Amino acid sequence: MVQPSCPSAVLSPSHSGRGLAQVRSPPPVGLLADGQTEICAVAGGVVTDFDGDGMLDLILSHGESMAQPLSVFRGNQGFSNNWLRVVPRTRFGAFARGAKVVLYTKKSGAHLRIIDGGSGYLCEMEPVAHFGLGKDEASSVEVTWPDGKMASRNVASSEMNSVLEIPYPRDDDRPQNPANLECGQGFSQQENGHCA
Repeated sequence: MVQPSCPSAVLSPSHSGRGLAQVRSPPPVGLLADGQTEICAVAGGVVTDFDGDGMLDLILSHGESMAQPLSVFRGNQGFSNNWLRVVPRTRFGAFARGAKVVLYTKKSGAHLRIIDGGSGYLCEMEPVAHFGLGKDEASSVEVTWPDGKMASRNVASSEMNSVLEIPYPRDDDRPQNPANLECGQGFSQQENGHCA
């Protein structure tokens, strides 16, 4: 039940470009009407690429009992930016929860994600490593499974803006050599070929 004293909130991309921020003073009516929700009435949430366009979307549930409404907030800015989604799998094909995914890019260096399912009470994260890269491009990806197995592979330019499935490594799999990189400002190429 929505409390009358609970103000509406507007969620907007943060200035850092990392997530959503609550706007303190509402914008003019109509600008972000689809991003308004009764923030006090939200019981849980999910961040996922709901429509498969590479933009993260927010799904909020309103209440804990049956037949409660959901709100879906689609990401609708930055369609010209690059992204990559990495899905490591277990030897049985399930999502590899606990796996560490490091994506190396041509300009900005390493980006780290841990495959996790939970993120808080009544909240869920999809077990996918999502990387929003702006104008940068991925050069290679490295996955380390919880049991210590590791796999790495180069990422072709044609694979940008897509989903990469990374299977659990077989015993005869060998890591590939990292791609040549253009390290961004403040980074230098290390002996292992990665920018740090």
